[in-house]
Amino acid sequence: MFTRSIKDAQAKKQHDYNEDDEFGGSTFIPKSISDDCDEYSKLIGCEFDFHGAQGNFIRLNNVVYEFLEDPDDGYRSHLGAVRISSASDHTGFFPNPISKVILVSTDSEETWPDNWTPPKKEVYHDGPFSGFFFLDTDDHHIWAKIGTEYGDSYYPVFISSYNPKIPENDT
Repeated sequence: MFTRSIKDAQAKKQHDYNEDDEFGGSTFIPKSISDDCDEYSKLIGCEFDFHGAQGNFIRLNNVVYEFLEDPDDGYRSHLGAVRISSASDHTGFFPNPISKVILVSTDSEETWPDNWTPPKKEVYHDGPFSGFFFLDTDDHHIWAKIGTEYGDSYYPVFISSYNPKIPENDT
């Protein structure tokens, strides 16, 4: 799921950055981010209070997850890694949860709620989406989608999308 390669500018923010791991603007993730990826992977299938998303940041409970892009070669990109930090280090999220969500992985059907299947592949995409959905526990609304989308088999792209619910009186 994670390529475990990110932009070197992101890696340089870590205390354990190693410039020997750098290659052409990218770098292999430092151990601190690798540990965050491992911890995040343990959360798949679990339920959380969802406080919203901002760009490539999502707040679940009192933790903010920053999803990092692997820029690959300048034309293609992938979901590289995740960095975890305390919600107290961030502003702009809803102070109270707006929903309960379950974290599901496209690669792990056992994490999918009963009677749920991922959305169908869009007609203009040749390949699959590989990543994570943040599903409302009540109605399976997809609040956010993070991962690698394959517009075609040659040009994958990192995607981080937020899909707030439209209030029922506005429909």
